[in-house]
Amino acid sequence: MRNLLAAVVAIGLAGSAQAQRQPGGGFQPGGGFGQTNLKAMLISSKPLQEELKLSEEQIKTLKEFNEKQTEAMSKLGFGGGDDAQVERLTTQLKLLQERIALMKKTLTPEQAKRISQLEFQQQGLSALNNEKVAEELKLSDEQKEKIKATNDELQKEIREAQRGAFTGGFDAEKAAEMQKKTKAMREEGMEKIEKTLTAEQRSSWKEMVGVSFDMSKLTPMRRAPKE
Repeated sequence: MRNLLAAVVAIGLAGSAQAQRQPGGGFQPGGGFGQTNLKAMLISSKPLQEELKLSEEQIKTLKEFNEKQTEAMSKLGFGGGDDAQVERLTTQLKLLQERIALMKKTLTPEQAKRISQLEFQQQGLSALNNEKVAEELKLSDEQKEKIKATNDELQKEIREAQRGAFTGGFDAEKAAEMQKKTKAMREEGMEKIEKTLTAEQRSSWKEMVGVSFDMSKLTPMRRAPKE
């Protein structure tokens, strides 16, 4: 059991560290699927740095920190018995805590608020399933059930659309079209949800997500090879 727990947590943390090395890897705009950690991406993502209006000094601090953590991650290795896994997990937790502490220390209150807004935008409807968000918006049990049902149905529809779109391998044009389609589907889903919210809840939600940010900036489309 301990081995399984260590492996599960280690994989999650390693994914976060991987996001530092490969900004945008696995992330799909609009929220809900294959998301990476935006705070981890902030370390090396130019669009995010510009959106938060980071200073040169802040960017330098993040870059140096990223290099330090990448080096530490490269030394962790794989395999080993229980003791090795515990040591590896302890190191990963320490690195994660260091990154969280750095963000709190480096970002201004305004920047911290903006990255939080972007995280809610990235999560989309899924954010409304979060208990803390539900509590802050004072959602009723009936509203929670409607939100969950809408989100579940949306995810099902998107999975089916994506499955059909990428049969036969990656195609840049199909990917771009799929991105537009899923964005429209999520916007439609959000409109349905907003109709179930009170005016006060809608106002609070808009404050939580802030001004819309184009998440596609974080995932440059791969270009098809020239013939």
